[in-house]
Amino acid sequence: MRQVTVTLSDEAVHALEQVIADGQFGSLDEAVNLSVRDVFADVDQLVPSEEFVRFLNEVAIPAGEGLESDQSRGLSVEEVRSRFEPKRLERERERQVA
Repeated sequence: MRQVTVTLSDEAVHALEQVIADGQFGSLDEAVNLSVRDVFADVDQLVPSEEFVRFLNEVAIPAGEGLESDQSRGLSVEEVRSRFEPKRLERERERQVA
């Protein structure tokens, strides 16, 4: 096993502390390791597909380069969160049902 340093939001740290206090995990290391493993278990394919690589080359990278030259074209953190919140809630409901 390797040791790494990560920076977490206050709410992520609070959530981790809560699940440890509730006895769901024995330690912070265990909680983080299992959480990361769960994220990767949800990923259908860890090796990028040709379609994904094409998307990166044709859409994502040019968009990123455009943002470097004109940062006003970007989204705020709040805008990104609000766009992803419905999907996150949907995934959370699906996990509770399963």
